[in-house]
Amino acid sequence: MNAHALLDELRALDVRLTAEGDLLGVNAPAGSLTEQMKAALVENKPRLLELLEWEWRELEAAGFKPKERCNKIIWQRPDNGFYYSKEVSLHLLNQKEHTGQERGNRKEVTQRGGDC
Repeated sequence: MNAHALLDELRALDVRLTAEGDLLGVNAPAGSLTEQMKAALVENKPRLLELLEWEWRELEAAGFKPKERCNKIIWQRPDNGFYYSKEVSLHLLNQKEHTGQERGNRKEVTQRGGDC
């Protein structure tokens, strides 16, 4: 199992991963991690740390601000000031980028259509 698939599977099980330097923190509901998942965590630790760091940098670059609340990190969205989980913040960021690309494509099509 690759690191992306493992991260998706863990998040679906409400398992929270955190990265601090070379340490990978795992907060999981009791009984949610199988022995296979634990082995996959060990095997994919370096790549998981890279992915978690990349997500953090992407959110900060987009203007999201982290805040610790109840021993969890939540992210403040720059355009409306609301706080979201990391997963929701990443989804919103990806959705915004995707929507912007679609709008750009529509504009090009409209401009080309007007040139005829």
